[in-house]
Amino acid sequence: MKPQEKILKRLDELHETGEQLKEYDPLLGGVDPYHWDKCQAWIVAVRSVLHLLFGTSSHPYKSEIESVCDDDLNQEIKYRVGHVTAILEHLISDLTNDMIFSIEDRTRAIVFEDFLDDAKSLVKSQAHRESSVLAAAVFEDAIRSISRKNGVLEEGVKTDQIITELTKKGVFSAVKAKRARSSSGVRNKAMHTEWEAFNLEDVKSLIHFTDELITLLDEN
Repeated sequence: MKPQEKILKRLDELHETGEQLKEYDPLLGGVDPYHWDKCQAWIVAVRSVLHLLFGTSSHPYKSEIESVCDDDLNQEIKYRVGHVTAILEHLISDLTNDMIFSIEDRTRAIVFEDFLDDAKSLVKSQAHRESSVLAAAVFEDAIRSISRKNGVLEEGVKTDQIITELTKKGVFSAVKAKRARSSSGVRNKAMHTEWEAFNLEDVKSLIHFTDELITLLDEN
């Protein structure tokens, strides 16, 4: 199962559970001493998926759900669950129809960010070889992901040609294309273990540009 399918499946599960939790009535179904705990755990699970989807951005779906989840004093917990469940229904619909962003692109971007964080840590340790290999791999995958997103053929195509096609489509400006080719040069040297052909500053530039690629991939 692809990551985007897993996320949608998890959101569907949370929506279904939320529907059950909001309907709880101790007068009809008997006293459930763990109902509050179940609701609280459900809220944490929802927030976890939101963090995975939206990161630190202040998207309206994320902001509204978090506002409801934080409202412990003014609203009984089952009503908060009901409010969030109603919002989840629309969120699932918009994600399914790619109205917010492609979940595939978002989950891929998250993986890239994690690898790039590791590369940044290695740079701080002055490990220019290890950091360059990680950054090079993320750069290559990110630029090809951007190509697929923009309808540019990338399979079996050299990176330089991909950059040219992305520039023609207006995805890259002339300046960004020049930086992309410079980063591609560092990537080639790293992947061919030409350690003396580049230094730590070159790796930092590669990481910085790759960060920009991830942002581009993560945009609507």
